Amino acid sequence: MAMKKSAIILFLVLITLCGNTVLAIEPSFPNERGILLLEETSGRVLYAQNQEERFYPASTTKIMTAIVALENMNLEDQITVGSEIKRISSDSSKADLVEGEILSVKDLLYGLMLPSGNDAAYTLARGVGNAVGKVQDEEGAIEHFIEMMNQKAKEIGAVHTNFENPHGLHSDNHYTTLEDMLLMAQELLKYDIAREIVKTTNYSLANPLVTHKWYNTNYLLHPILDQVSKGLKIGHNPYYTEDVKGMKTGNTSQAGKCLVFLSSRDNQELIGILYKSTDEEIWGEAVELLNYAEEQYEYTKLFEADQKIDELLLDNAKSIDQVPVIVKKDLVLLLGKEESEHMKSQIIYDKNLLEETSENTYTLRDNISLEQIIGQISYSFDGKEIGRADIYSQSDLKVRSILDYLFYIEIMIAMAMVYLIIHHLKKTR
Repeated sequence: MAMKKSAIILFLVLITLCGNTVLAIEPSFPNERGILLLEETSGRVLYAQNQEERFYPASTTKIMTAIVALENMNLEDQITVGSEIKRISSDSSKADLVEGEILSVKDLLYGLMLPSGNDAAYTLARGVGNAVGKVQDEEGAIEHFIEMMNQKAKEIGAVHTNFENPHGLHSDNHYTTLEDMLLMAQELLKYDIAREIVKTTNYSLANPLVTHKWYNTNYLLHPILDQVSKGLKIGHNPYYTEDVKGMKTGNTSQAGKCLVFLSSRDNQELIGILYKSTDEEIWGEAVELLNYAEEQYEYTKLFEADQKIDELLLDNAKSIDQVPVIVKKDLVLLLGKEESEHMKSQIIYDKNLLEETSENTYTLRDNISLEQIIGQISYSFDGKEIGRADIYSQSDLKVRSILDYLFYIEIMIAMAMVYLIIHHLKKTR
């Protein structure tokens, strides 16, 4: 009874301490997980764990394979499947390509990204190496393609990555980081056809040698389990998430279960990366991340376009002593619940244009036009910046010249003389 009473008192104390503040409850994951969740429109990272550490990417490697193929080939280009598919073991993830069949680059990309075909990866690598590298032997063409993968990674800033194959099967020196993989995912999404491919649940094609039916390995895309599990499970899929739009799975014993996913949910454009998870946990973890983003973050409009945010006091401007400071566009930030209540704002003026002479009073260092950015308004929470926007003067501003000063002096003298004359006339009455 005493223990129960103590628990109640503790609960009441916690309520009192928390007050009305809504505390953001972050999900918790095992320490070995690599996790990165980005809201792309705002550029905000909503969750990160081990994002700078090295991981084996498994078949998420194929994101770069697709990038190199799309950048260097036309979708309609034809590639004949060759002996390169024999490099893949029988128990490997395959698109079941048949030597001698002729497929377009577009078809091969579906075979690469949906069933995660390692054979499709090799065929694309050899085909691009032949066409672009002008290397005719199979080994040389594939090696040339891998060089192109590594070169492209460096080009987009993924400098902590090294590829040794086009498919992601384990190699000790084949690695990446979550931050690098995010750059690759963003690069792939520049291609409209890639966005279409990665969200496709199934794809069929037929040719004289074989008929293919490929299913996407991403459980989040399938309302029912029958297709994606290849008959191992049937019925309703509890992990199906309507707003998920792809992107790529991966799995090896050394890498664990990997997932790069894309989602459009509640005005949020999310890219998530989960590395070194498990078959049993990865889908629930992805859903947990999506729910966290939706429940704890929302876009908030802080100012309307052309709304006044400050009053700028000036001591050397021509014809004006103070001017409203405005934002030109609606100022909308993605904010967490705590951030909305406790964030701080700061206006930072461009020191090349405005010099503070006393508190809240500035001297113009140069003329300022209506279209000229004069500084930024910055928002921070817990010491970290969470957003900023450019600010403008509502009026053109010109530095007062010497002639302007002389003109004002003349006016002051004239006013003084008028005052003295009026004062003298009053005395003589």
